[in-house]
Amino acid sequence: MEKPVGFNDDWKLSTAWCNRSAGKFEYEEVKRKFVEFYWGDEGSGNVSREKWLLPRAQLARLAKRAELSIFTGRTRKELDHTLERCRVRAYFKTIVTVEDVTHPKPSPKDCSKF
Repeated sequence: MEKPVGFNDDWKLSTAWCNRSAGKFEYEEVKRKFVEFYWGDEGSGNVSREKWLLPRAQLARLAKRAELSIFTGRTRKELDHTLERCRVRAYFKTIVTVEDVTHPKPSPKDCSKF
């Protein structure tokens, strides 16, 4: 039985899936295509269909009770787009994206500095 592999990176997951189902693809090629689908033409791709699930009123109540932060494997550009479009940036004191760390998730090594 093959040992299961975990993925916390959409680009790595997509590369593995493509290589198992459709042939041999390089990581950078899959990443480029993934980003193309995500952004589409001038933001008309999958990014335009993202939904912020927690109502802003509830988020505001939580932010009054506790300091909120985001630690994500997303890029700064992706996250900035979502936070601005959904008008929720002000609720988060600390924001850490994949570009802010040396060891991408799921590594806890970089979290101690935040």
